[in-house]
Amino acid sequence: MNRPKRVLCLQDISCVGRCSLTVIIPALSAMGIQACPLPTALLSTHTGGFGPVELMDTTDLVAGSLNHFDRLELDFDAVFSGYLANAQQADLVLRAFERKEHTLLICDPVMGDEGRVYVNEALKAAILRLVQKADVITPNPTESALLLGDAPEDSPFTAQSVEERVRALAQLGPSVILTGAEVDGQKMCVGLDRTCQKMFTVPCHYVPVRYPGTGDLFTAVLTGALLQGLELEQACQKAAAFVEKGARLTYESGGVPREGIYLEPILPDLLSI
Repeated sequence: MNRPKRVLCLQDISCVGRCSLTVIIPALSAMGIQACPLPTALLSTHTGGFGPVELMDTTDLVAGSLNHFDRLELDFDAVFSGYLANAQQADLVLRAFERKEHTLLICDPVMGDEGRVYVNEALKAAILRLVQKADVITPNPTESALLLGDAPEDSPFTAQSVEERVRALAQLGPSVILTGAEVDGQKMCVGLDRTCQKMFTVPCHYVPVRYPGTGDLFTAVLTGALLQGLELEQACQKAAAFVEKGARLTYESGGVPREGIYLEPILPDLLSI
């Protein structure tokens, strides 16, 4: 058989709470893709509900690892960036994006949510440079506003306003999937595939609980599906359905929200994507 495709994943590791690399690695592996983790930070837990965390910045590790990969002349089929601890790390990710031609470049621009901003101005500007280089971005509504220089807000959209938002994001360069948008009372993903200029929507039946790591998991499955040859809309449908199933299972089972969705029981579903 051919070598499995591999993805360089620049994200944090939270030891407890299913998010970032602890959901990305198993999801990609179940899809037959090698996840190569390059942690941007190490945390005792994620930052949503466990109180003060222990955190180690790993910027030096990221820089040194990229140097090592260059010496080894390693190729990756995709580079997938998410949480970044500082602007220097964003510049390092940009270097990873520019290593080889014909590499799929995915950027989840982790900057905020529900109107709250998690990054400073320097990091926001650096993430914007990544977005302009990426093939696909997956912002939530707050991040989409920040990328366009607007006030961070998470207010509902109309069909017209969400299309305007997505088209404006696509003018930055990448294909776009706006996740978790409320459009005329319906939660959905709204996308624009730059390769064919096709707009699409994927309705989502959300449960009334927010779980950490769902955006990480969505973008991981999306990346895997794209590497398997699916078109962007198809990949979005697969990723949204998988995350929705996990969220519903967790909700109906009484799972503690801060611990993330019950990923483990549904991982076999990814074998057939």
